[in-house]
Amino acid sequence: MWTEAESIALVRAGTVPLAVLSAEAQQKMLRGDRGDGEIGPIVAQQIAAAEDFKQHVAAEDKRVKKLLLSTGITDAEKADRAEAHWFLVGDQRRGDFLIWCYVWRHNIGPAAYGRVLADSWNRPKVGSLATRWGLGWKLVNDMFLSADQHHLMDDAEFDFFKVLPDRITVYRGSGNNVTAARAARGMSWTLDRGKAEWFAQRDGDGFCIKAEVPKRNVFAYFDGRNEQEVVIRYASVRKFEQIAEHVEADAA
Repeated sequence: MWTEAESIALVRAGTVPLAVLSAEAQQKMLRGDRGDGEIGPIVAQQIAAAEDFKQHVAAEDKRVKKLLLSTGITDAEKADRAEAHWFLVGDQRRGDFLIWCYVWRHNIGPAAYGRVLADSWNRPKVGSLATRWGLGWKLVNDMFLSADQHHLMDDAEFDFFKVLPDRITVYRGSGNNVTAARAARGMSWTLDRGKAEWFAQRDGDGFCIKAEVPKRNVFAYFDGRNEQEVVIRYASVRKFEQIAEHVEADAA
């Protein structure tokens, strides 16, 4: 068990989340206080390693961005370098890197930008690009509008996307903490009703909605998590049908 001083130092170093601190310890950290207790040698080593890694990431960030803006490598190489850097920086910095790629998308090329956007959308996550990284749905929508569809999807996904009909039936599962109208504004839908019902019951007693959307409003099809996900233009669904209310935990 860490001392209060160790916990505060580890949070500042970015190795543990803020949630490990008590409310009192959080207030101390905000005031710049060290916290009670000593910092032992093992925790001190962890903090030093974290600081070294931060410096490495900062140096690598400058190097990779300079490389992506150069004309000395191919678009495919830029995509590989951008993706490798995205994995290196960790979740806390990925939002910043995505925004940088969005701002400089015309310079770094569609392959690198599309790869980073797709990785950011598909990462194992709690929450969304808008909620966890605070990007806002309008910005996320514009990010997809600015991307080349072929570079968002892998070859199999893009081949599937190309043969989708002009009008597509989609489903969305939601918890009961939002209204159906609010849920319908979302960008993440699925072609699989069973998967939508799974999302509805994931957090308890939820519901499912169904809509038909024109293909022109679909940004991408992703199946890396076996979800048959379609990413739809934000707030573009005007008509929908609530097909399942109070989906029980064993429904899917």
